[in-house]
This record gives sequence, C-alpha cells and structure tokens, in this order.
Amino acid sequence: MHSVEFKTEIVGGIIKVPQEYKDLQNSYVSLTITIENDARQNPQNRLKDNIQTLDFSRCEVTCFEGINPVDYQRKIRDAK
Repeated sequence: MHSVEFKTEIVGGIIKVPQEYKDLQNSYVSLTITIENDARQNPQNRLKDNIQTLDFSRCEVTCFEGINPVDYQRKIRDAK
C-alpha cells in the first residue's frame, strides 16, 4: 500500500486524477478529502448547491402561436 497527494477540484462529482498517477486508473482506492476553503460555510453557496438547472432550449411552445402576447395580456386584464 502507498499514498499519493495532489490538489484538484471536484466538478460534477468527478475527481480528475493527474496524468502522473495514471497507474491508479481502474484501481480501488481509499480516499480522504481535505477542504481548504469550505465554500459550503457560506449560506448563499449552500442555496446554489440545491438549485437544479432546467434547460428549456430544446422546448418548442406552439400553444400561443399567432397570438400577440401584449394584446393577449391586455385582453385578460380588461376582462376582469
């Protein structure tokens, strides 16, 4: 058994192992993590960790096709 130490970032739950330790690929290891600057102590960062990103870029909305949104809002507002 031997130990190695290096610094890296955890991105998306993935730890990248530097090339100099490529012999560790496909190995079973025991991992100890030391956090130098714990960003989780900041309440704003904890909130960001709980927010999921929704990507609507591939969504196509056709239900309001041909309707002017400003006219539609005026019609709804004036109906009340």
